[in-house]
Amino acid sequence: MAQRINVETASSVISGFYDAAYGRANWADALKPLTETLHSARSCIFHLRASGCNAISDVEDQELNSRQSVEMLMRDPLGAAYGRARPGEVYRREALIDEEALRNRPLWTDLFRARDMARDLIFRIPVSGPDEFWTAQIHRGQGQGDFSEEEIAFFRLCVAHVARAGEIGSLLKQRQSLASAFADLPVGMVLLDEAGLPTSFNARAETLLGRPNAPLTLRGNLLHCQDPKHLRSFDRLLRSVLARDGTQPGGSLVLGLGTPQQMVATIAPYQTSGLFGTPASRQAVVLLRAKGPFDPRRAVEQVGGLLDLTPSEARLGLALASGATLRHAAESCQITLKTARTYLERIYRKTDIGQQSQLVALIKSVESLD
Repeated sequence: MAQRINVETASSVISGFYDAAYGRANWADALKPLTETLHSARSCIFHLRASGCNAISDVEDQELNSRQSVEMLMRDPLGAAYGRARPGEVYRREALIDEEALRNRPLWTDLFRARDMARDLIFRIPVSGPDEFWTAQIHRGQGQGDFSEEEIAFFRLCVAHVARAGEIGSLLKQRQSLASAFADLPVGMVLLDEAGLPTSFNARAETLLGRPNAPLTLRGNLLHCQDPKHLRSFDRLLRSVLARDGTQPGGSLVLGLGTPQQMVATIAPYQTSGLFGTPASRQAVVLLRAKGPFDPRRAVEQVGGLLDLTPSEARLGLALASGATLRHAAESCQITLKTARTYLERIYRKTDIGQQSQLVALIKSVESLD
């Protein structure tokens, strides 16, 4: 790089992007050092889609960012060229379209010429949606000369950090919103990232995880089940929720059976989408419920919901927990013994247990859960 774009200058410009991650209003100021370093007229970030445009620029220009101007851009071949640009690459404008032809169209005569937008660098930011695209752009006037290869390399370096800082800002906003939504609930909430690492807790979750002898705790930077068997089940369910195919809707586990600290942990997927077109991220939410009064009138619904059983399976489990043999339980449920055995095998698979005595203990423990 040339001496005027040294390490100190680059660090100052890039650090501004990460400062801007904490609030969208900071982005206009964050783009100004990039414009000044490259001796240009303006820098901007555009999010273009069929329904409209979001624009952030270091130069306030309501007309340029208006819906009418966006529609003019989308009708012009330049708008289509933006959409065809390869994500992750930096282009001079003249590499995307016929510059001479552009200067005979309304986009130039009505918008670009008055703002002396003679030269552009355009970076297509990768997006997850097929009908939208994000671009980062920097513009120069006629008298500011063309961009050198060194300046293009610096712009490429900077916009990669713009995309990353935008993703961080989006995650911060999502986590703040989620934490706010769950802050006062009586249910514990833990948000886990793609690697299964906790990123935020509400106050109830901190209380439940911090109880002495809690069956689920925070060990280092991981959620940890004290019972090795439950640890395997918890990890298996979490991995399935975070799997890339996204087919697992989640499930519940009863932890700390027969202890005063017993709780139900429900793991569910939580889908995110990053700012500036960054790819969607599949995360997970763990909801924690402590023990509470059991409602006999809703026994089938409660047991079925907590253990992921069908109503028929829940009724059979409750009959066995009352002390009935499998034959008598089948009779009370008005099913055949063969069907009862089939239900019992399904219950064993769903609850990850292998003996009827364990099932009875599990059903009884649910009686003191929410």
